[in-house]
Amino acid sequence: MNGRVLLTGFEPFGGNPTNVSWDVVAAVNQAMPALTYAQRLPVDYQQARRELTESLSVRKPVACLCLGLGRSGSLYVETKARKPEQFHADSGPEILETAWPTEEILLAADQAQLPVCVSEDAGQYVCESTFWAALEFRERTGQPEWVGFMHLPPETAVFTLERLVECFTDVIRSRLAAGGCAAGEWASPGSQRRS
Repeated sequence: MNGRVLLTGFEPFGGNPTNVSWDVVAAVNQAMPALTYAQRLPVDYQQARRELTESLSVRKPVACLCLGLGRSGSLYVETKARKPEQFHADSGPEILETAWPTEEILLAADQAQLPVCVSEDAGQYVCESTFWAALEFRERTGQPEWVGFMHLPPETAVFTLERLVECFTDVIRSRLAAGGCAAGEWASPGSQRRS
């Protein structure tokens, strides 16, 4: 493993011209290219899993943080991933739990003045299947050390791209510093809600 974080977002779907998850990933990667990889995933259960696991196998990041488009009004820190029906023929646990310190994300969101919730239901769509795929890969291979998933709301006057990027650059710096992987000088650290 190396000291980088793999960030994933999704392509636009449903007729939308953009997807905030990819917009944030691309901007964070541009802001810290030495510490991150950026990957845009298709909105397709099997293809997203294939591309994600190939990237994890080849790049061997120390952490993987996946982002997806969620409901309006809040960031959602997903804490559980259920195995999707689309993977029923594959081995793997029915439920896997996040492997990213939730408190670090809550703190970063607070510092960026963004409302945030802790969620135990990732929605049973490609977002949740991708989260499950990343966690299953970790359980099977022992890497990456940390895996998490965040749902982001559409951009608004509160959830601006600038504030979202500030939040996630802080999340990455905190995790790498706390894990002793890189950039130690950047150390900063049911449904809970902070706003």
